[in-house]
Amino acid sequence: MKLKHILGVLLGIALTLTACNRSQQGPETVAEDFLSAYLATDYQEAARYCHSDAASFLLESVEEFDQLPVEIKEEMRRQAAAITSSILSREDLSRDSVLITYCLRLDSLHHADGQMILTKNEDKQWRIQNW
Repeated sequence: MKLKHILGVLLGIALTLTACNRSQQGPETVAEDFLSAYLATDYQEAARYCHSDAASFLLESVEEFDQLPVEIKEEMRRQAAAITSSILSREDLSRDSVLITYCLRLDSLHHADGQMILTKNEDKQWRIQNW
């Protein structure tokens, strides 16, 4: 009886730890979500994936976007929507620092390989440090 109780407790702990780990996004997922939001010109959403300094820099850099006429913003969104991104590789620099290499593609002839995003793990959350 005591063995069943111990096994039950251990199983409960294991399930709890597994559920907690699933809620964490890895560095590749954070980079993909950041790029998706950025390319969709949803800079507020993109900033959610960044460390505070990087988020501030991003939002300050695109402040003028909100001031543009609607027609120009829509054209920029239309052009950005045609761009796709894909993760090419991951390099673990340390336990809490991962360099993600990605590619941006407009079409089969126009692409930019080898772009990089630096992610950092702080307080068990991966965030964009630099892009």
